[in-house]
Amino acid sequence: MNRIWNFVALGLLLLAGCPGSSSSTGGPKTVDSLIAKGDAAMAAGEIDQAISDYEDALSIDSKSAEVHDRKAAAYLQKGLSKKGADAQRGCFEKAVKSCEEALRTDNKRASAWGTQGLANKALGELDKAVEDLTKAVKLDPKRATLFVARGEIYRTQAKSSAIKPEEAKAKLDDALKDFNSALELQGDLVPALFQRGDFYLEAGYPDKARDDFNAAIKADPDKAIVYANRAKANAELGDHAAAIQDCRSAITLDDKLTLAYIVRANSRVERLELDEALADCETAIKQCRALIKADPEASTEINPLLALAYDHRGLAHYQKALPDEERLRDLFNPDELDKAIKDYGEAMSCNPKLSSAFYNRSLAYSLKQDNTRAIRDCNTAISLDGSRADAFCVRGMVYVANQQYEEAMRDFDEATTRNPKFAKAYHSKAALFLNRAKIATADKEHRDPTKVEEFYKLCVENCNKAIEQDRNYTRAYYTRGLAFANQVLTEKAIADFDETIRLSPSFALAYFNRGVAHARRGELDQAIKDFTKDILIMPTHIQAYIDRGMCYDRLSKAIEANADRDTARKLFDVRRKFLEGQKP
Repeated sequence: MNRIWNFVALGLLLLAGCPGSSSSTGGPKTVDSLIAKGDAAMAAGEIDQAISDYEDALSIDSKSAEVHDRKAAAYLQKGLSKKGADAQRGCFEKAVKSCEEALRTDNKRASAWGTQGLANKALGELDKAVEDLTKAVKLDPKRATLFVARGEIYRTQAKSSAIKPEEAKAKLDDALKDFNSALELQGDLVPALFQRGDFYLEAGYPDKARDDFNAAIKADPDKAIVYANRAKANAELGDHAAAIQDCRSAITLDDKLTLAYIVRANSRVERLELDEALADCETAIKQCRALIKADPEASTEINPLLALAYDHRGLAHYQKALPDEERLRDLFNPDELDKAIKDYGEAMSCNPKLSSAFYNRSLAYSLKQDNTRAIRDCNTAISLDGSRADAFCVRGMVYVANQQYEEAMRDFDEATTRNPKFAKAYHSKAALFLNRAKIATADKEHRDPTKVEEFYKLCVENCNKAIEQDRNYTRAYYTRGLAFANQVLTEKAIADFDETIRLSPSFALAYFNRGVAHARRGELDQAIKDFTKDILIMPTHIQAYIDRGMCYDRLSKAIEANADRDTARKLFDVRRKFLEGQKP
């Protein structure tokens, strides 16, 4: 059984009375004394002994609804702790049978209806489970745990592929109502806070989710899974340092909680702590493989987690493959990129419906300029999850590389339609308009100044939209600066390159283009400083040597100018030989 479900279900076991609260006497065995003995065994985790005690009690009174009820709860807990689907099913079926016996004697016993609902849920009989829990709620409307149990089942039903979207939404609305009802009755009920927080997390409200997880941790600071889920919320909110700390807390409480390693790996990738991320993924993969080896029937449950571990390991390898963001894009590490592609393939094998694996592999293929495979993976990612604005954006960029500009613009428009706050999509539009402006300018025979002006205008407008969504979007300032520079709006261009460099001090091409702008204004010393900075970051940038040499020429510094021209010629010769397949 899923470890998250175990945590929730064990918190919702609807045992009649309070197990362990009674005490056994040393006199003759009676139903009450055997119940007390069974309750004590349950409290000690000795489930088989508890079942035996309850059966002894039933040998005295075979129609005792209370004993059948307790026996059902014991079988339910036993099933949750068992390995193997067959063994679990047998326990859950016995739990249902015991509930039926209890209800045959007392059909108004809310706890028996509740336990039967949980057992039917575990058996996959979700409609029956809802019916059982609805009866339990009507009989005992002040039992908060009943609402949590039913709400959790509504959430499960909403995820079924067989259900219509409008029905799924109704189920989710019902789930939220139940969690709210539970918390109105008991504001610090951890399973209710956990379930509502998880609901908010999936619904795209990480701030509300974090609030609920905070409250759950305050009520019970010893639940590892709550820390892991708060880590997911913090990661969604961009607070990866807090996410890593939460995962550390979760692992301290339970070092076998695979989810915590996976979430921490994701945040470490975001922070470019790539070796640490790879280590977390390795741990998660080993844990998943060990669980499947110990219980092959668990693969259905474990494979989705294993897929995420491979997917995140692929992301770490992909990031290791990339050059610095500001450097030339053809300088990637092919070995790391191949490792990333292999990991994404492993993720797909474990979970063929993991859209992120297809999306991430499309990025790797696009970097390798394998555009056919990149588009294919984007198509699959979109078919699996139509809300993936990022997949539309990547497919659009691949279309740009293929010079399919109309198809690219349709995808960028689709991306911003599906996510109006997607800064990268607006920037991608801006970059496309900048590219089209350059193409239109270069077409001397059919050059249309009005069209060129319109392309630059649209480029700037979309950069503005990207910056509205993300004030720190370095590339948007850089692209807008290029648009201004190409329109000879030099002052505006320099301002944007200044901001680009402020946000990313190692952005080599921002220094280069600011140098060009300063040279255009006759500010040659400043231009030389910028070209020099560019060269320090990117020593093979041929054009920077050429332009700096021209500035030295204008300052009558022939020695420096000749040195730069010589370097440019040598670099050009090295690149030419490389492109011709010769050894430099």
